[in-house]
Amino acid sequence: MIYLVIIEKLTPEGRKDFKKVLEWQKRFDKWLMSHGATWKSVRHFVTEVGEPAYETWLEYPNYAAIDEDQERSKKFAQDPEFLELVSPMGKWFQRVNSRIVKEI
Repeated sequence: MIYLVIIEKLTPEGRKDFKKVLEWQKRFDKWLMSHGATWKSVRHFVTEVGEPAYETWLEYPNYAAIDEDQERSKKFAQDPEFLELVSPMGKWFQRVNSRIVKEI
């Protein structure tokens, strides 16, 4: 398995209403799954000790599945339902980094 790890910082507005952010995250993950996302699982983490971060770990069987989701995301960008759902991201998150890791 490999994991696409997305690291973000919560904005002041995201930290202010974190419960709302988590509710939105559940809706967003569910929407992606129902529209054919190829990841096998998704997990979210927040930093307990150290630099504050919000991490999303998407589990994929291989690199080709990541490529499939990247192509699928181009179609999502034209879907009004997706655009409405994704619109709060910019006010709640600031992307810091992303990486791909694998189990050893």
